[in-house]
Amino acid sequence: FGIHEMQARGSFDAFWLVNNDATVQPNTLSALKQAFSDKGTALFSPVIFSERDRQVWYAGGRIEFLRMRTTHQRRLTFPDVPYETSFLTGCALFIPAAAVKALGVLDERYFLYYEDAAYSLRALRAGLKLWVVPLAQVTHSEESRHNPAKTYWLVRSGTEFFQRESRGFWRIWITIYLTLRRLKNQIELMVSPGPLAGEVKRAYTDVSL
Repeated sequence: FGIHEMQARGSFDAFWLVNNDATVQPNTLSALKQAFSDKGTALFSPVIFSERDRQVWYAGGRIEFLRMRTTHQRRLTFPDVPYETSFLTGCALFIPAAAVKALGVLDERYFLYYEDAAYSLRALRAGLKLWVVPLAQVTHSEESRHNPAKTYWLVRSGTEFFQRESRGFWRIWITIYLTLRRLKNQIELMVSPGPLAGEVKRAYTDVSL
């Protein structure tokens, strides 16, 4: 909605999506704009630190079809120059207008989580690069860690993403792996039912493709 609103207001070179629980450090936008000027049409992210312990929360990442998850790199590959990665978190995602024109906006089918994975994958499949910009820095309080709904949305959105996006061998693997995960959830509900197991079952039930 924000991108569409700004498109309606005028012509902009890029859009920057920042979580409401993120704090931008000085010169971060300047560093992202410089990387955009140097690298051209691509997607960009600052390095993101956890507000709790000031450790690196995100410095690159990848999409793991084998385990149906996305993972964050917790250390800087290079301290002061942009470097490529294969997954950008949506926490503070910088998107050139030319990338929006080529890719469209983020997929609204994902209410919470995995819309960034879907957008990263769409960019890679379109031949665009994903860059981490170390001189751009953001701190993230990640308030959702206290929200029990997080489990529900991680499972539901993750299931939808990997079912939609798997290709070839990975489509077969995801079907098998997901069947095993559902079976594990059913056993947990019978042996030691708890709130998390219930949220997982509800997520699997609500999956919509």
